[in-house]
Amino acid sequence: MAVATILKIYDIKIPEVFEQRPPRKEKIELAIQRQQSGTEDSPVVVHPETLMLVDSYTRYLASKELGKESIPVRYGTKPVPTRNKRKPPIKRKPSMKSKSTSKELKQQQKKIAIHLKRDCQRRSI
Repeated sequence: MAVATILKIYDIKIPEVFEQRPPRKEKIELAIQRQQSGTEDSPVVVHPETLMLVDSYTRYLASKELGKESIPVRYGTKPVPTRNKRKPPIKRKPSMKSKSTSKELKQQQKKIAIHLKRDCQRRSI
């Protein structure tokens, strides 16, 4: 496990993505309670070269609200999530039941047409 370092809170840069999607107020309040009670001592994760926050934005905000000047930091390079980046849809193989030949489809369409025609004739009588 990496050793935590102490960094000044204002030296840490916040990615725009984090600022655009802040955590819920309840999460921040919970993190504040943990820090005040001493049960939360995990460091925030910061990129070693850019000092950009990589993880633990909620803990960062809680520390900032508590007025701390410095916080424990662990260096890491976990990628920051980017905006509007979605995973490609999963390609699924068609099931054996759904495979129909065009001949079978035409037969089904004919049956439906015959039934519809009969229903229309019955209702008009």
